[in-house]
Amino acid sequence: MMDMNTTGAASTPHTAPKKPNKIRKQGSKSVTPPRLYDEATFTILDVDADRMPLSILLAPPAAPLTKQATEGEQEHQESTLNTSPSKSPFRVTSTASRAATRSSPITQLFSIQDYNKHVLNSSPNQLCIIRFHAPWCQVCRTTNVSWERMASKIVKMNSSNRNVKFLSVSLDGKNEEVVALKDMLNIEGVPQGVIHHASDGVFGQRVNLNRKNLGVLKKQLESYLTNDMGADMFLYGLKKET
Repeated sequence: MMDMNTTGAASTPHTAPKKPNKIRKQGSKSVTPPRLYDEATFTILDVDADRMPLSILLAPPAAPLTKQATEGEQEHQESTLNTSPSKSPFRVTSTASRAATRSSPITQLFSIQDYNKHVLNSSPNQLCIIRFHAPWCQVCRTTNVSWERMASKIVKMNSSNRNVKFLSVSLDGKNEEVVALKDMLNIEGVPQGVIHHASDGVFGQRVNLNRKNLGVLKKQLESYLTNDMGADMFLYGLKKET
C-alpha cells in the first residue's frame, strides 16, 4: 500500500514558485533589488499614448498665416487700382527703351533743307562733321558703334568758343531728298565724311571714314578742342595721316 501523501504528490505534480533573484553583498545578507518604477509611475509615463497617429504625420502642411487686410486697406487698394489701371506693379525696361530716352549727340539729316538748317546756318565757329553711311555697307555697320562713342566723348569736350557738331545721313536709296543731298555734296562712296567750318573757310571737305581713319579723326578732334588749332590745320593733319 502506498501512502496517501506520497500518492497525491505523484499524481499531481506541483511546481514551487520561483523566488526573486537576490544580490549577495560581501559581508552582508542577501537583499532584493529595489523596483525602479511602480505602477503609478508607468501610468504617468504612458509612452504609447504619446505617439502621434500616422494620419497626422502624412497630412499636408497647413497654409502659412497671412495678415488679412482690414476694410480700410482693401478700399485703399481698390481705389489705387481704379485710378491707375495702366500701371503695372513690376517695372519693365528694355535696352531699346533706355536707348530711346537717352539723347543722341548725332543729328540726323534727311534733306537739303536739313543740311542748310543744321550746317550752313549754324554757328560760324562750329566744326561740323557729316557722316554718310548705308545699311547695306558692311564697313558702315562695323564702325557705327565707334562713330557714336567718339561723338559722345568729343561732345563732352566742347566749350563755348570751340565745339564740334556731329551729323549723319543714311543712304537707303528710298528717300529722294536724301539722294538729292548726296548728289549735291558729290558723295561717291560710304562711309564718307564731309567737314564744314564757315569761319575758317572749310566747305564740303570729304574724308574716308573707315575704321583706321576714325581713330585718326578722334585724335585730331581732341587736339583741335584742347589746343589753339584752326580748322584748316585740323583738316591738314587729318588728311596727312589718312
